[in-house]
Amino acid sequence: MAVPVRDLDSHAWQRQRVAADIASEPKFIGDHAYLQTAYLNWADLDRIGKAVLTQFPEAVIFPACYNNRDPKYAPPALAVVPIYKSIVECALDKTHVRKRRVTIRWPWADEFESREPNILAGRVAADTTLSRWSAHRKIGRVVHIDIRFDGYARFQDIKTWNGDPYWGTRQLADGRRIADLLPEIWCFREGNNMSLQCGYQKSEPDDIYFVESVKHIWRQNTTDIYGLHDILTGELWDNKGKSYERRYGFNALKHAIDGTRRYVGISPNKDFTRFSAIGPRKAHIKKAMATIDNPLDFE
Repeated sequence: MAVPVRDLDSHAWQRQRVAADIASEPKFIGDHAYLQTAYLNWADLDRIGKAVLTQFPEAVIFPACYNNRDPKYAPPALAVVPIYKSIVECALDKTHVRKRRVTIRWPWADEFESREPNILAGRVAADTTLSRWSAHRKIGRVVHIDIRFDGYARFQDIKTWNGDPYWGTRQLADGRRIADLLPEIWCFREGNNMSLQCGYQKSEPDDIYFVESVKHIWRQNTTDIYGLHDILTGELWDNKGKSYERRYGFNALKHAIDGTRRYVGISPNKDFTRFSAIGPRKAHIKKAMATIDNPLDFE
């Protein structure tokens, strides 16, 4: 996603900002916190990451633990922050990532040319002598993505869900498992989702711009409406699904209709004669089908 033409002047101004532009803590006029959960697969996450880097090519991606101010959870003070080329690459490197939280930071203008990863990441030592406000400004313009996605599970292999026997393991009168009524299919594992976490003080226009831009990219690449598709026939039988709590990535929805049989979620009717999968609404089918797959989603 390139910078919209209407925002070019604002982006140019924001790009020249440095931490010292607001040297002392201004009067508090309010703040904003944002937490949005979404069902994304690797392709969706990669798409969002590329859109952020297109609009903010100077942005850096690294494990969030490196800016944890609690020394119990932060890597050693002398550790060098690893910078990754993509969110997916960072998330998959479990050597560094703790709780798989990834940070995206847009460095200040006087940091763009630095070759020091700790500067690019805005790292602040736990024992810093900086004031709370100065440390906050040094950390700078950041958003975080918590990644709780670990690929798809084969439906026929799922035994429990939330600690209870999974409905697919129930036996019918003829002795067959419900799971055996369906072809081989895959679905998101239990508890697999991702969330964007960010916020700002309303007295910091440079922070507001970056956070709101990433929020906009996140929402452009996800949706809160969906359709229900019959797994056996492919029929779109309910085109009115809407979630008030979470969003869905377009590539994750795409796999309900592209023949790959990988689903965000599946559910039966009460007598187990129809099985539905969450997929794109009719109005979003073209957009979903245009997304590019990631081979990691098929491993």
